[in-house]
Amino acid sequence: MTVLNGVGARLWELMDGQHTVAEIAQVVASEYEVSSVKAETDALAFCQDLAGRGLVTLGS
Repeated sequence: MTVLNGVGARLWELMDGQHTVAEIAQVVASEYEVSSVKAETDALAFCQDLAGRGLVTLGS
């Protein structure tokens, strides 16, 4: 079982198939006061982890 922290839960909410990882990272960067580079790196890693678990599919 995987438990999400607040940021992970917010990322999950934003992964609606309508937003790119970069767009999601921008939201996270503004809401959690982290750099856009850090937010994008972490968002991409999170998405890749979920894809590896078969929970999401990454688009091209």
